[in-house]
Amino acid sequence: MLGAELKSANIVFWMPNAPCITKDGVNSVSDENEVAAIENQNGNHWRKILTIAAKLSVDVEEEWRHYKANRLLIESTFVFSKADFEGSKAKFKFIVGKQLAESKPPPLDADKIYGVNDPLERSNDRVVLSKEGVYWTPYFDYRQFPNALIGAVRAYMQD
Repeated sequence: MLGAELKSANIVFWMPNAPCITKDGVNSVSDENEVAAIENQNGNHWRKILTIAAKLSVDVEEEWRHYKANRLLIESTFVFSKADFEGSKAKFKFIVGKQLAESKPPPLDADKIYGVNDPLERSNDRVVLSKEGVYWTPYFDYRQFPNALIGAVRAYMQD
């Protein structure tokens, strides 16, 4: 796990792979510099992942950059196993990427969320499915999960 303790996380992101971390066994984060360290060690790939996670997690009134740097890994957690994901009681739970969706498929009656004014709107590549607080999303990369879709998911989460 990376971030908050599983029992206290408001949001859980189930990712197909973990970042490389050279610190001894990071399980929970108490250092606000942790996000920067992860980005420095893992480059642009994890910078995008953490940015999209912050944009999905931040309160409407707060700026996502500040949230990402100071609270993302204190209030949410990234898990890398199905058991950890299923053990979470978080209000919002994200299954990230097609590979994990195959492991835990969405129900047929899941709601579909599309990005507003997305040129690929209604494309199966750019859709988020949701049922009872669980979200099946594209991988956290801007080509697959653009800002329009992030905004639509955030609006859905507010309802």
